[in-house]
Amino acid sequence: MSNYTDAVGQISRKPVSLVVISCKRCSLVYGVGACTAAASDECYNTWMTCQDRVNFAIEDYDLKFSSVSAAVVNQARPYVKTVTQLPTKLAEKLTVKARVKITMLDEESDDLGIDPYVNNRASVQGSYWKKFIARNPNYEGWEVKVYQGFTDIDEADYQQRWKGTLENILHSKGVVTLDTVDTLATIDKVEIPKIEAELVATVSSSDTEVVLTTIIKPDGEQIATSGYVQIEDEIIQYAGINVPANQLTGCTRGVFFTVAAAHEENERVSLVKYYAPDNPFDILQTIWDDAGGDYSADFDTASWAYWRDWPKTDVDFSAIITEDDSADLAELFWEIATLLDVHIWQNEEQKISVMRKIGNEPGREYATVTDAANIIDSSTKTDYNAKSRKSRTNIYWGKKAIGDLDNPASFEHVSSIVDADAEGVDGYNGEASETIKTRWVSRRYIQEETIDRYVSALIRKRLFNRRDAQAITTISVDVRDEALLTGDNVTLSSDEILGADGLPRSRNNYIISRQKKGGQIILQLKELPRRRICFIAPAGHPDYNASLKTEQEYGYICNSNAQMPSDLSPGYHIY
Repeated sequence: MSNYTDAVGQISRKPVSLVVISCKRCSLVYGVGACTAAASDECYNTWMTCQDRVNFAIEDYDLKFSSVSAAVVNQARPYVKTVTQLPTKLAEKLTVKARVKITMLDEESDDLGIDPYVNNRASVQGSYWKKFIARNPNYEGWEVKVYQGFTDIDEADYQQRWKGTLENILHSKGVVTLDTVDTLATIDKVEIPKIEAELVATVSSSDTEVVLTTIIKPDGEQIATSGYVQIEDEIIQYAGINVPANQLTGCTRGVFFTVAAAHEENERVSLVKYYAPDNPFDILQTIWDDAGGDYSADFDTASWAYWRDWPKTDVDFSAIITEDDSADLAELFWEIATLLDVHIWQNEEQKISVMRKIGNEPGREYATVTDAANIIDSSTKTDYNAKSRKSRTNIYWGKKAIGDLDNPASFEHVSSIVDADAEGVDGYNGEASETIKTRWVSRRYIQEETIDRYVSALIRKRLFNRRDAQAITTISVDVRDEALLTGDNVTLSSDEILGADGLPRSRNNYIISRQKKGGQIILQLKELPRRRICFIAPAGHPDYNASLKTEQEYGYICNSNAQMPSDLSPGYHIY
């Protein structure tokens, strides 16, 4: 047998899809040991059919399914008709999460290898998938993996092409459709913990113990043993809880610049989520783990470690989340990503990657894509993406502890920057603005001069990257170019790109979307910002005229028109 690399280059290759669903079941044996069930009809070792849920002992197990036309994978049912991917897309703010739709055939099933007690049943009937859904209605969130291989290679050589979670199952006319979404959905729909509580008695402005009607959250768990609560316009920090008495103890009144006040009996009490000052990349990891993810297993830790500190480490972020904010973890996650100006996505190795949006980077490598060598004829189209251009940026920051994020009055500061040349009659002759409101940066916890400089630099760099529109070019390449991955940097040489003189040009891009379709891969390439940052080059670095493209990722002195004298390409700017 050949391996995957050899097989992918063969014209006669016959692809096989392998789908693996990680399911949940009980590890116990019906009526034996810890299982106290004793009915005449055994369960199916699933939660829905369990007759002794107190002792349900959950374990994971895998179900395998392979392509209908090539049932060559061990222990796999040959049910898979199609695997269709809607790819991730690195958008301006929220990443468009990837989705995979899997269609499978259904058929009558004898339950062998599925029902542990099939030999005890009086009769066995029904189709595989209808019984699966009836026994496992709690399938939402189960992990689904998709592997790609060929008929003449071993399963061990199959390449993983997808990891996501099961979102929905549709059954129609003997065909089942599984809707799955990538692991970035882990943070969706996860709300910050709440509590439905009131004051049992009036408290004065100096009381350090507060009694509530309950300290149990709606999910049945008690609140944290230390934390923060809000009563009217005051935030109170508590150091401990007295569980039998529903009491908060060791209270510090009027924290986060709120004012200690008296509160009447029956006044509502709500939880406050506080993110202490920390590096914003580390806070993103904390939010991920809070949502039930596992940073060390789910993230591309190398990219996170690199971009955390390059080209410069950010100041610490911090936030106070009250119930009035109505924020969920996804909102907090993407708010930080927007402020950092980064892309976050699930890459082709099924890890969560991160990348700063920056036009040049010393040491950056570019793949070369050309009409002659890579691009399939007549597959190219370009969106000049005028909406990506910005001429002014406004950031509201320094949010007060209590207040609505959408209300400008909730912020202590607003910083703005305008590119007057871009808006002038000799430029684009118009305004294109963006406004960002953030709770994550404030003078509350950091030196005033430090945070003011950071915000000023942040909005200048943001506008710097968006002064001109970034075109998006769509191309198709052969499957042999599958090494081109989302987030990769590409130098595109195509007659689709012409200079003012009408001659073809090369332009640097990065891949924002990648979709495999048949024997082709559809790529969307977004132009990198043409304006470049001047990074100081090492001693002995060649002159611009003698430098390679990779060496031009460092900075060079430009002319008074901010262009390189030799080729009139955009020059470099110092920050």
